[in-house]
Amino acid sequence: MATKSVAVAKSDFPLYCIQMIGDSHFVVAGGGGSARTGVPNAMDIYEIKFENKTLCVNKVNHFETKSRAVMNCAVARQDKQFYLAAGLDNSCQLHTLRYKTMVPKNENEVLEGVRKRKNNLTNSANHNTAVKVIGFDLEPGDEIITDRSKDGFQKVVRFTHDIKYLLTAGADGYLRCWEFPSLKLFREVHCHTNEIDDMDCSFDNKHVVTVSKDNTTCLWSLKSGSKESTLQWKSEFNSTHRVRNCRFGFIKDKSNAYNLYTTHIPITRNKGKNSSCFIVKWETNNFTHVKQTCTGNEILSAIAISEDGIFLGVGTISGSVSVYISFSLQRLYHVASAHNIFVTGLEFAPHATSNRSGSGVENEFTLFSISADNHIKLHQQAYESSYSACWVFVGFCIIVLFILWTLRYLHDAGWHVL
Repeated sequence: MATKSVAVAKSDFPLYCIQMIGDSHFVVAGGGGSARTGVPNAMDIYEIKFENKTLCVNKVNHFETKSRAVMNCAVARQDKQFYLAAGLDNSCQLHTLRYKTMVPKNENEVLEGVRKRKNNLTNSANHNTAVKVIGFDLEPGDEIITDRSKDGFQKVVRFTHDIKYLLTAGADGYLRCWEFPSLKLFREVHCHTNEIDDMDCSFDNKHVVTVSKDNTTCLWSLKSGSKESTLQWKSEFNSTHRVRNCRFGFIKDKSNAYNLYTTHIPITRNKGKNSSCFIVKWETNNFTHVKQTCTGNEILSAIAISEDGIFLGVGTISGSVSVYISFSLQRLYHVASAHNIFVTGLEFAPHATSNRSGSGVENEFTLFSISADNHIKLHQQAYESSYSACWVFVGFCIIVLFILWTLRYLHDAGWHVL
């Protein structure tokens, strides 16, 4: 079983969020914040390409975010353009991204992409034959205040799947729903008494799940804003653990059916029985938990689920990355200390994207991980061969024995075989 984890890029700033943009690009963002340490705050866009039948990434855009670091983001697509919602301290800024074919002046140039078309293009007479890259124009849009606490901080942002609303949550414990694209406040709900760590919207756009440091996980109606239930994990660890992340994921071969997945970490870190972390799967008819698995003692920090819902990726504060089969919660892949420090984000590439190299080797998944260590790591696992080397050897032995038996039989029957 072939596994692979390699560093495909290194940024000059700490990375805190990652999102796919279409099938062939992704954005990473982060920075040093408002402290004047010389560490920039920026967003970089990478194009996924194949060189010599090997997946690699090339940076095609670099956008400075001045004195504030983007700590969380979400991407949605409408027609031929994308919308990027970026969390900046206690606010969220909306950007419009449009595809643009560009020609770098030299192979090391990274294009800014903010309304600088002419400056970004080479004046070479061989312009038509020069190597071109697909990047983006970025048009900054409106910015809204999304957290009103004293030290306000937006922690998570999501688009609903029908792209009618933008959802934000953060330090003040409020879930806010904004009409899109007007960004007019549609509803705000005081969901928790402490900051909201994570949230996700169901694929039918009916429910939102919120996860908070007040040790509760709640299910909300997107239509009415009312709380439908508080999720109860019926386990001996329920009182000693809290939910850290949540994601909805499709169920394989079941149209429009999906589960909810949550990660559970100790409320108080200690070296005992209660130091283990868990992944829990919930059915979404009554939101009861149906399966769980222990992931070990490394504290979970990030989660992602593949587009088809088959694979679930998790990262830890120790820098490790694992991938589980969502149906069984069986661990398929693990790299200890893939990063030097905590994993801040994970993102699966679409299956078709990860297998268009023409190498003849198909991968079960392609996962990108990021960290405050500035690195982007690529994680892949090739499909297991249908026939192992052991079975090939056994088959060969059977064939040899059959030939020898046939020759002996013919000899005993009076046939002379040369």
